[in-house]
Amino acid sequence: KNIRILTSPEQAPLIVMDGKILEQEQSLDSIDPEGIGAMNVLKGASALKKYGEQGANGVIEITTKKK
Repeated sequence: KNIRILTSPEQAPLIVMDGKILEQEQSLDSIDPEGIGAMNVLKGASALKKYGEQGANGVIEITTKKK
């Protein structure tokens, strides 16, 4: 049960987990899907408004369940 995002590095969305931007080298494979509390996808103007140019390819916001 892994999370996979298939895209080239130039088109990769920004990934933000619990308010921290993940580096592109970091893998989502280490995230247990059962530990995800919520996911939000931002595209277009909403991604640019919230994250600036970093959000140009979209943003995936992940909030993990609190232990």
